[in-house]
Amino acid sequence: MKMYKFDDKTKSEMLEKECISESIGKNISYDALTDLPDMKYFLILAQEAAREITLKGKIPVMLSFQLDAINAFNKNTSIRVGEKLIISVGEILKKYFSQKAVTRYSEDQFFAYDEKDAIEFKLFNIFEEVKKLGMGRNFPIRVGIYYSENRKEAVSPSVACDRAKMAANKNKGVFESKFFYYTKQMEIAQKERDYILNNIDKAIENGCIKAYYQPKIRTVDDKLCGAEVLARWDDSDYGFLSPSSFIPVLEESGLTYKLDTFIIKQVAKDLAKCDELGIEKVPISFNLSATDFQVINPLDILEKVVADTKQPKKYFRVEITESMVIADPSHMKKSLDDIRKAGYEVIMDDFGSGYSSLSILKEYELDEIKIDTSFLKNFDHKSREIIKSIVSMAKNLGMKTIVEGVDNKEHYAFFKEIGCDMIQGYYYGKPVTFEEFSGKLNKVCFHDENDKEDLKNQFKICNENDFSKESACQDIQDFLLKEMDTKKSAVNLEDVLNVYKNLPVGISIVKMILDKSNKKVEDVKFLYANKRYCTGVNKSLLDIIEKKSSELFSKEENKILYKLCQKALDKGAEIKGNKFSKKVNSFLNYVIAPVLAPDCYVIICNYSKGSNLEEDFLRKNDESDDIVIRIAKLLSIDGDYKKIMNRVLEELSLIIHSDRLHILEYDQSHNVTAFEWCKKGLQSVRGAFDEFELEQDFNWINYLANNSCIIIDDVEELKENSPKLYKILKGQKINRFIAVPLYMVGRLVGYILADNYLPKEIEETRIIMENVGTFIARKIVTHKLLSKMDNLSNHDSLTGVKNRNAYMNEIKEITLRCMKVGVIFVDLNGLKNINDNLGHDEGDRFIIKATNFLCDLYDKETVFRLGGDEFVVIFKNINEADFEHQKIRMEMAFKENEDVDFSYGAAWTEDSDNFIETANEADKAMYKCKEAYYSNHERRRSRIYNNQL
Repeated sequence: MKMYKFDDKTKSEMLEKECISESIGKNISYDALTDLPDMKYFLILAQEAAREITLKGKIPVMLSFQLDAINAFNKNTSIRVGEKLIISVGEILKKYFSQKAVTRYSEDQFFAYDEKDAIEFKLFNIFEEVKKLGMGRNFPIRVGIYYSENRKEAVSPSVACDRAKMAANKNKGVFESKFFYYTKQMEIAQKERDYILNNIDKAIENGCIKAYYQPKIRTVDDKLCGAEVLARWDDSDYGFLSPSSFIPVLEESGLTYKLDTFIIKQVAKDLAKCDELGIEKVPISFNLSATDFQVINPLDILEKVVADTKQPKKYFRVEITESMVIADPSHMKKSLDDIRKAGYEVIMDDFGSGYSSLSILKEYELDEIKIDTSFLKNFDHKSREIIKSIVSMAKNLGMKTIVEGVDNKEHYAFFKEIGCDMIQGYYYGKPVTFEEFSGKLNKVCFHDENDKEDLKNQFKICNENDFSKESACQDIQDFLLKEMDTKKSAVNLEDVLNVYKNLPVGISIVKMILDKSNKKVEDVKFLYANKRYCTGVNKSLLDIIEKKSSELFSKEENKILYKLCQKALDKGAEIKGNKFSKKVNSFLNYVIAPVLAPDCYVIICNYSKGSNLEEDFLRKNDESDDIVIRIAKLLSIDGDYKKIMNRVLEELSLIIHSDRLHILEYDQSHNVTAFEWCKKGLQSVRGAFDEFELEQDFNWINYLANNSCIIIDDVEELKENSPKLYKILKGQKINRFIAVPLYMVGRLVGYILADNYLPKEIEETRIIMENVGTFIARKIVTHKLLSKMDNLSNHDSLTGVKNRNAYMNEIKEITLRCMKVGVIFVDLNGLKNINDNLGHDEGDRFIIKATNFLCDLYDKETVFRLGGDEFVVIFKNINEADFEHQKIRMEMAFKENEDVDFSYGAAWTEDSDNFIETANEADKAMYKCKEAYYSNHERRRSRIYNNQL
């Protein structure tokens, strides 16, 4: 189409005549669905209108309306419903701009022209009317506004539409009704976007896009153990393009597969260069985009690259983000499962950045999680506690942890202390070219032979009294696997003896003896065992070396060993696990992995053995061992938290003979009896210990200085020193009790308590409770973390009441059940005036005051904040008369309240199947009430509020 200026009268008149002559019949000039002018006719009308508006001394504006939710409505309901919505939006726009001033450009986009004066006021009214079309769902509109106050800069209507559309698309992530003005910066960004899309192929071909590597450092020894590859675009014509500029553009256009394919190939080439240069290689992680999985199969690309370059799969690691998984859960789960089955590790990037992180851990198999950098931006106590829980939870689930964005010594020291496996950030190094990075590879994660003492010093943290022993020993296991895997020659027993003999983890190297088919393990021969391993199996080094396992251990013990070795042989890679060994009276955290020598494997064991695992007790109580292991497994599974914890107490009651068992959860400064088991025929004493502060009233810290738990074998001894506790216990007929504190990373999280236990079994009771205490503590912390995440996703951060997400879940629950339901929609009057005139902080206080008013009037669990100034109160299982009474209560309360003005609408239904229609009815009534309010109050006039605001 020709380009015409807004103020070109002659050409406009000619075009209008041409349009009229060419428009033969209504369907040529008008959209069949909405009866609005088609785009060609609209542009002609817009040019003439702009000329007339300018002649009146006014400023013409072009508006672009983007309906983001149409596709979702079509998908969730039907195309017909979507068409009705489009028609309704068209009718609303016609109401405010006239029929000839609006056009439908595409399925989800309209354009309109108007005068600049009062345009924002019109848009606010349009937003409110469109909001009613959502049928209980969010139905936002993004509006872009273009105008020019300088007539000399006048542009054609088509260019004005482009710029308005540009403004509307600037904030696609905003899922609420808003308008945005066009700026010159948007045009610059658009030009950059066009350049990126037009030159991505050329940039890859000409080497303008390069692979940069940022080191990953293992915290146990501060050595390089991997890297993340990042793309950098340094264009010979355009200059340097930031990843934050070109990656989002490629993602929106579905072209990231070109970039990611190039990066994967480049990683393989650089790994091959390492082989040529004779330097060590480390695993490299690379990011994949959601659009990669829509356009191509990344696994096919990866497999081809690996096959062509003959680089081992262990050096390629895939990073994905939470948003990718949420976008298409079923497809992504299958894709990631296929990637892992093919032999590649998968890393969850930006863990903790969204509300679905924990549910993803439940549904998806992952190898590592990378903690989101947002925790480091506000590095306060709360962030640290959440990070600690994440690291602990990951280790319990068998996953490694890495954190990016570590830029200072404080960050580094914290993550090293809590046992995070790896760190990445500017503290150790910025992203650099392969040439620079390859110079660091000589510092890969293994030690110089001349510095063997340093290796032992690295592991001094693994002493018997260290709370982080288990975490540290896991790091040692990972380190040793890397050490043995990267050696250039077969196992040298002398070196191994010198380096590993005194480490606090058991290490042995065995050669598998296979059958004629070379597929089945018949026996294993010990080539080496360090001091800790020999102690663990109660053998000397001379007894073990060059001996077969069948010559050393019983059939039952060998059966277990052969089975594990067979599993490692079949997998052709390391296996990990936990097992209780009666032979060594300990829980074993083990790893079995191949080394370079043919058919040789390293076995690494961490023995969790302490004073609470006495040999005599374990020999006499095989049943107790089984139950403890069963409880540990029970606490490791997903499921209903309450049912699992109650089941744990039931299992414990089989081996602890007491009147009652309690699990007390410690929160802030008080105890809560979360779970209780009672012997048949006895009454519950639930809550008896809630009033009692063990750490205050009984001074338990001093007591525990020389004891692992609190044992009161006769309550009479408390009569003088702790009368409050004495009174509680005597009142409940509790004559004695034992309380084992539950710790997680050195922090008290609760107690497990048994009352009126059998005195002759006190030692056995203590040992069992201490054994299961660690598992229970972990379960409590994990559950609290899950609860916090769930609370964040379902509660409004400002007011604490339930949010829109919780409201949508409530709708699903209500419509699935048959019940009578009442609903009241409430809207705050005057919030915008407060925000505009007194600031958003004052507006937030106003919202909080209104929320408190509603929660005082009704149960907090029934109040939902949908966003902004809108609330909903839901009454389930209520008859019509009672609901009418609640409406009257609200009316009277509103009249008496002088601090906050409300508009509201109410509706009731006998059948919850009709809840959405009932909610829409209440919403419409609320808007009628709001219209009546604004008819008596100027919309933009500031209202005077009392000093309590």
